[in-house]
Amino acid sequence: MNASVNLAHFSLPDIPETINFPPLPSIVNATLEQQVFTHSSYHQRPRRATSLVSDGNAGSLDNEKLEHIGDSILGAAITLLLDQLYPGFEAGAATMCKAQLVRDAFLAQISRRYGFPQRLIASPSERYNLIHGEKAVANLFEAYVAGLYYSYQRPDSILSPPPTPRQSPAGDVSDVEDASQPHVRSRGQARDLVDEWLSELFTPLAHWAVSLMRQEQERIEVERATAGGDDILDEQAAGATARLNEHFVAKEGRIPQYESLGVDAMGLWTMRCTAVKRDGTALVAEASRSTKQAAKTVAAWKVCQQMGWE
Repeated sequence: MNASVNLAHFSLPDIPETINFPPLPSIVNATLEQQVFTHSSYHQRPRRATSLVSDGNAGSLDNEKLEHIGDSILGAAITLLLDQLYPGFEAGAATMCKAQLVRDAFLAQISRRYGFPQRLIASPSERYNLIHGEKAVANLFEAYVAGLYYSYQRPDSILSPPPTPRQSPAGDVSDVEDASQPHVRSRGQARDLVDEWLSELFTPLAHWAVSLMRQEQERIEVERATAGGDDILDEQAAGATARLNEHFVAKEGRIPQYESLGVDAMGLWTMRCTAVKRDGTALVAEASRSTKQAAKTVAAWKVCQQMGWE
């Protein structure tokens, strides 16, 4: 069974309060921290998102570029974390789990737990809608990931106030040494520090998400097994497609048409068979099975039944 088809419409529920988040690492560079929380609406600059002509420092005015970079950092971190936690997952299963963990709705919950929406800098006319939506709030988390990465590389002690202790969403102060204390690090070292935080944050979230997805997949498999077919009917239908095609070509001068109606959430394919006689009478039947071929065969058999064949 194709698990991705079965879980195509599955959405995780709200993150339970029982899952504790690690303290939020500090972004030491005050200018960079302000950029993380600045929405593009604040500066009202002309939109040139796809222009290849450089516009000076326009990319450093708001968090759009940081969100773009943070999205890549987060995606790579989640991919590697899932491979570490579930090395037996094939690429499709890992991709499906990653997609759940990086959805806007999911990241927005994390942002809210850390209090990011309250720090959003935006146009007064747009701020209310932005902080009550998902996209802009999710973007804050991705921008923070990138801001943290760059802060670890090039902290600016002149522009920045003294670093504050790391705080969890509950306001607890961490007694762990803050990795963002000002000194220059390589890109690799910066990534390691970001990944350390993301791993601590997403490991329990990944276990929770995979557990729920497995439960949903088991539920769908039971439904699919119940609705997926009748062994006796399938046995009776064997060879019906060839028999029907041969009859219509020889007697009616045309071949029946078979149309795929798609696949449902349980992975069942539905096929429609339409056989038109010389006098214009149309015989139509549909069938759903786990494969297109099986559904096509049963649909053809149902048309045979309409013709009175045994």
